[in-house]
Amino acid sequence: MGSAWKSDAYTDVNWKVGRTDFGFESGTRTIVTKGYLTYYFRKAFTVNSVPSRLEMNLRRDDGAVVYINGREVHRTNMPNGPVDYNTLAASPVGGDDEKKFYNVSLPPNLVRQGSNVMAVEIHQHSL
Repeated sequence: MGSAWKSDAYTDVNWKVGRTDFGFESGTRTIVTKGYLTYYFRKAFTVNSVPSRLEMNLRRDDGAVVYINGREVHRTNMPNGPVDYNTLAASPVGGDDEKKFYNVSLPPNLVRQGSNVMAVEIHQHSL
């Protein structure tokens, strides 16, 4: 996949579109195909004025790396260093932890007034 996909300048018009939440099971709004180690998601959003606080709720199974406007802003259950489509999550996630939302506070200066892009890669621990 390379690294261009996480940039706000990347053109994603040929990507599939779905509503969150994404997952493998029925009852999920958008079901993704099993059999890959890594899944890539992007969402453009507009900010009218830079907030004083910035938070996100993240649910991941097994690991995730989050980018805003091409800059890595959060990593969870992933090894340190560069990641690519073959990088495994640090450990498996199961049971109730698969459904848990993690609240993450981020520096508000990560977003800018106008157009922004959040890009997330979800990594499995195994196929």
